[in-house]
Amino acid sequence: MKKPIIALVLAAVSLAACGRVHAQNEGPPAQVRSQMQQIRSDAKTAAFNALSADHRSRVQSIIDQFNSGSLDRQTAASQIDSVLSPSESQAVLAQQTKMRDAMRATFAQSGQSGSTGQGGWHRPGGASGTHRPPDAGRTLLMLGLAAPLRPL
Repeated sequence: MKKPIIALVLAAVSLAACGRVHAQNEGPPAQVRSQMQQIRSDAKTAAFNALSADHRSRVQSIIDQFNSGSLDRQTAASQIDSVLSPSESQAVLAQQTKMRDAMRATFAQSGQSGSTGQGGWHRPGGASGTHRPPDAGRTLLMLGLAAPLRPL
């Protein structure tokens, strides 16, 4: 009779410990998340304002097709890239760089590492995630969605 009780107690303790580890790896604190959302919102506004009205409409149409499931991420990003003029692409990439730098500065100020380092949280992809060069189509697709996507 004692063995099943001990097993249940050990299982409960293990589950509680797993829950604490998961909570530590959920992401940044609420204040940092709020700042990140504001940075993303500002970048979205600036990036879409850098497009002509026709291009903005065409990009939004591609994003809508992606949302409906008729396009995959890579195809949607490629189609968006084909719509943009060189100056629009440069403006979008400038906003992407500005957003990235602002997010890094926010993490540095908050004491968050953004990875699995001591005191940090686990970022999807982590240190082993792939790093691609910035791409205006992927950037607009990511910014145009209601919720951020994990990197391509």
